[in-house]
Amino acid sequence: MNKAKLALVGLLLCTLLPGCSTHGNADVASEAVVKFHHNLDQGLYQSILLEGDPEFKSNTFNATYLQKAHEVGGKVRNSVGARVGSGSYGDEGQITMLYKTEFENYNASETFIFGIKDGKARLKFYEVKGLPGVSLD
Repeated sequence: MNKAKLALVGLLLCTLLPGCSTHGNADVASEAVVKFHHNLDQGLYQSILLEGDPEFKSNTFNATYLQKAHEVGGKVRNSVGARVGSGSYGDEGQITMLYKTEFENYNASETFIFGIKDGKARLKFYEVKGLPGVSLD
């Protein structure tokens, strides 16, 4: 089994086991999404990158992707989300959050993966689906 499949299986199993509950991490991640949306609305793409996981912020494509998402979608009007998976990897928690977001111009689905350590969320992955011309491809 490759590493990605193994990580996915571990993440899915962890959502089913009460011992893996990371309710506090979900709160930290939810707050990070609110801050992310604020920064996106303000065009503060570099702030989003700087506060991200080292791998996320080192990917120069992410700044272009965030800018394009903001230009196409417009400002966030409303966003409703839920934790869909969480787990621990060494001294860091990881949590996946899915959001249904109403932007000014379109409705879209957002996926966030955060690493949580010492009460701080670091964005590891972001994807928005439903905005024309905005793709990770």
